[in-house]
Amino acid sequence: MSGLQGWAQTELRRQGVRDLPAAMAAADCLVDYKMGGAISTTQRPRSEGGKKAKFEGKTSQKSGWKKQGKKPAVGGKPVEKTTKKLSALVTAEDKGDSDPETPPRVNPLQLLNVIHGETPVQKSLMHIHAIVNGVQVKALVDSGATHNFVATKEAARLGLRLEEDTSRIKAVNSKAQKIQGVAKNVPMKIGDWEGMCSLLCVPLDDFDLILGVDFLLRAKVALIPHLGGLMVLEEKQPCFVQALRAKDGGKGQPEMLSAIQLKKGLKRGQETYVAALIEIKEGQTMEVPDSVVKILKEFSDVMPAELPKELPPQRPIDHKIELLPGTKAPAQAPYRMSPAELLELRKQLKELLDVGLIQPSRAPYGAPVLFQKKHNGSLRMCVDYRALNKVTIKNKYPIPLAAELFDRLSKASYFTKLDLRSGYWQVRVAAGDEGKTTCVTQYGSYEFLVMPFGLTNAPATFCNLMNDVLFDYLDAFVVVYLDDIVVYSKTLTEHEKHLRLVFQRLRENRLYVKPEKCEFAQEEITFLDIRSMQA
Repeated sequence: MSGLQGWAQTELRRQGVRDLPAAMAAADCLVDYKMGGAISTTQRPRSEGGKKAKFEGKTSQKSGWKKQGKKPAVGGKPVEKTTKKLSALVTAEDKGDSDPETPPRVNPLQLLNVIHGETPVQKSLMHIHAIVNGVQVKALVDSGATHNFVATKEAARLGLRLEEDTSRIKAVNSKAQKIQGVAKNVPMKIGDWEGMCSLLCVPLDDFDLILGVDFLLRAKVALIPHLGGLMVLEEKQPCFVQALRAKDGGKGQPEMLSAIQLKKGLKRGQETYVAALIEIKEGQTMEVPDSVVKILKEFSDVMPAELPKELPPQRPIDHKIELLPGTKAPAQAPYRMSPAELLELRKQLKELLDVGLIQPSRAPYGAPVLFQKKHNGSLRMCVDYRALNKVTIKNKYPIPLAAELFDRLSKASYFTKLDLRSGYWQVRVAAGDEGKTTCVTQYGSYEFLVMPFGLTNAPATFCNLMNDVLFDYLDAFVVVYLDDIVVYSKTLTEHEKHLRLVFQRLRENRLYVKPEKCEFAQEEITFLDIRSMQA
């Protein structure tokens, strides 16, 4: 193996490869490669008298170097005292002429010495798919773990039979913990390899299964991060297993920070935050205090199952559309639609007409309609207001900064997040501006009586309305970001009082919330896609 690069020697020695056939088998499992033109024909000795000359590695190369007055080079780099290593990689010539168009087959050991990975190396942890007890699991391969570990919840899901164990485990900078049990001789399959492994059941927060040195030795595994996977070197079932790749190519993976680096950063006064990445699953239930449940029942009219089938009231703040002076009314032809889209268009137009959100229009304006597919496969009707937005005077109303909002929440212990139901449709278009919202379809022109999506100043109008309605409570116990309202308090009793005030103000202004998207009296909530928790 002296002719191989250092990383290749290390990987093969690490797995106890002691003979040439085993090394070749291991290399052959890793790659299958054909090389064209990598071995220069100038290394082939000339023949004399119609006979093939034998290779005289040492003598012939020395004479050539003296004539040129230069040192030999491999890949453009000078080589010193490597004659024996190079000659070990040169194979004997075949008799007869070879086809110059057919590239020679490269020995796997030679390939390990010259291969360059084309796949960019990921700096994230190495995860693979493993079949444990007949169930697929995402496993972390960790050469720093002495044993194989399975999370308590995952052990129950896999149906593992646990036996008592008196062992204890200890992580870096932590106290030793008792193992909850051990599952022995668990059938496991990784790639083409199949075998039995023992799993220690311990509490794990971030991983379901960790495969440590115990698995690496049992399957004779070589980790090859450079190629993005691992190589199983067991003689009966050799294979290469590709590691799972992050959806964003690993760009979104957080970099690891050591405790020493953190300590130094704190000493230097560097800005430091502590955040935990958690998975937020839909459909999770939350526990609401009984006293808060009574308040919700008292204000149930503020949380209807759907918006009332009537227009919202005219308020001091309605959506105005002011155009640049001298602007002509932008009007476009309808977009072409498929038969299925036309059927959906007719259906949604009828629904909007029935609840009174739109009405037929004769205005000179016209924005085309198109559909966007939702995650569940249904179609959302959208109006292309780009032409109208270009000639609209922009509203410079400031949207609050997220950092300032979180500063307000930092000292609170209880939070309620309220999300308005179809918030834009609870805002009226200013009188006289309805015609400017006209959309054109194959079934006629219609104008909106409520604020539609897609208008350039819609977010500013909505934020202005929310701040006006809740002005007395802002920064005292309420923060508002567009259609999200957060009520925060230090104690539960105080929080109940604040909720009553906010619900009463919403009732007075005929604004309605969507309880399915709300979080009531919680010690932590999700706000602006960030988990905010009690101080």
